[in-house]
Amino acid sequence: MTQPLVSVVMPCYNSEKHLAEAINSILSQSYKNIEFIILNDGSKDSTAEIIRSFAAEDPRIRFHDLEKNGGLINASNTLLQLAKGEYIARMDSDDISQPDRISRQVEYMQANPHKVACGTAVEQFGNGEDIRIARKSDDNEVLLFMSVRNCPLWNPSSMIRRSVVSQNNLRYDKNYPVAEDSKFWFDVSMFGELGNLPEPLVRYRRSETQLSRSQTSQMKESADKLRMDIFKYILARYQIDLRAVGDTLEKIPKSKDAMYSFLKFITLTYPSASKITKIKLILASTLDPKRKMKLTAQALKA
Repeated sequence: MTQPLVSVVMPCYNSEKHLAEAINSILSQSYKNIEFIILNDGSKDSTAEIIRSFAAEDPRIRFHDLEKNGGLINASNTLLQLAKGEYIARMDSDDISQPDRISRQVEYMQANPHKVACGTAVEQFGNGEDIRIARKSDDNEVLLFMSVRNCPLWNPSSMIRRSVVSQNNLRYDKNYPVAEDSKFWFDVSMFGELGNLPEPLVRYRRSETQLSRSQTSQMKESADKLRMDIFKYILARYQIDLRAVGDTLEKIPKSKDAMYSFLKFITLTYPSASKITKIKLILASTLDPKRKMKLTAQALKA
């Protein structure tokens, strides 16, 4: 396998607690042809000093230090512009990449030229909770339907072809605060297929801090807005008439995935756009898919 340059990009803000572990996990990758671009977004702790100490020892690190905090969206977009590699791999400053993460993702991207980006399964840990492996589908059609509810890739496990970013001026959208990653990957999916490796190649640390009330409100607003964007796209893509559902079933690819089946059920059965608020509430709930389907059926009869 040839070794094209991979740009690993990592935004940091007040990240001193887990930063060294995150950096070491990238520097110890079995895949060596990387540049590691680390952006300190105006941190007030020792984040900058930690990065400088690593940069002094490893020339693959490119350190960018911002005096003022500009926020995650600005930092993420700056990193996209700084990247020079054929592939851009995202890393978060409190997570851990397994040693073969970059190697396996490059191998996957080279073997699947129709894929514009890929993620991996993750091992969720922290907050005193049990360790859990979380996987996402490798089927692009399944990911499209599931993206109505969840981000199709784990953002800190993602790798994308830089050409797709530069040729289409792709950026994280400031109009979708706290849901910018889901919006970004939906935008990326307009230019090619997404996929996911089944191996848990990233250890994903559960957040140790709660979102503020304002952030929670922003997330809900952004998620609802994006959910409707995707829903409208699905209706247009499959030419689905909400008033006539009898002959549309075969237009939706089949899958055994429960959430995908549920979303297909929603798309094909609810007959009036006036019911969309109730359907949105059901979609946003944490209930299991079977319960959601039952509630949706009740909503349709109301």
